[in-house]
Formats: sequence, structure tokens, C-alpha cells
Amino acid sequence: MLVPPDHQLASATEPVRLAQVAGERFVVLREATMFQRHVDEMCRDAGFVPEVAFAVDDLETIRGYVAAGLGVALAPATWGGASAEPSPLGPPAPVVLALADAGASREVGVTWWRDARILPSARLFIRHVLSRARAGELPAPTPV
Repeated sequence: MLVPPDHQLASATEPVRLAQVAGERFVVLREATMFQRHVDEMCRDAGFVPEVAFAVDDLETIRGYVAAGLGVALAPATWGGASAEPSPLGPPAPVVLALADAGASREVGVTWWRDARILPSARLFIRHVLSRARAGELPAPTPV
């Protein structure tokens, strides 16, 4: 979850529950994406419908709006814990909090055929994912 740097939960060191922000305004994605459907489902499971303050087009805008104090948001993150860092060009980064709610994480897999022709951009992406997994920045890849 993303919260503004001055939010009451910003200093939380343990995972928080989505229900703790039930009465707050949310910054969400405008499009009915799979991710936004997941956000709506998680809020519903936590017992509320999010009050939408802003519906935006991309995740970077969500981060900026939350950092500016315009709401809270659910957004993909690879870590939990407070991570507000001042920016010389604007407001500090939003604080990233781990969620304790069921369904707060998702596994994403990458598969390909070794002998198939793969576009150079896809090959670069596969190398990137495998490199991050080997560095311990992603779950270990599962061999086929």
C-alpha cells in the first residue's frame, strides 16, 4: 500500500491491514485493468468500497498523487516497509507499506520455448527477469 509521508500509518514497521484505510480517499487507475479489479476485490474483502479521489492513467501518477498527500493507493511493490526518500525535484516519495491481507501478493510467471525464435526485446526481458531472480530480487525461477 502507498501512503503519504505524513500519514498516520507511515511509520508502521509491521504489515498493515487494508481495513485501516477504509474511510480514506484512494487514488486508482482509470482503466478497468486486471490490477484495478484486484484492488476493488481486495477492498471489498476488507469490508469497504474505496472512495475514489482521483482516477489516473498510470502507476507513476498514482505514486506522485499519493506522495503529494492526495490519497492512499494500492500499487505493485517489491518490498514492504517505509521508504520515503526526499526528492530534490518535488515532494518526497510515498511510503510503501506491506499488507497483511490475504490476496495482497501475486505470483507472475515467465515461460518460453528454448528452441523458438524470440524477438530481441523479449530475449532482453527474459535475461532481465532471470538476472534479478539470480540476484535474489525476485522469487527463484521454476525450471520447465
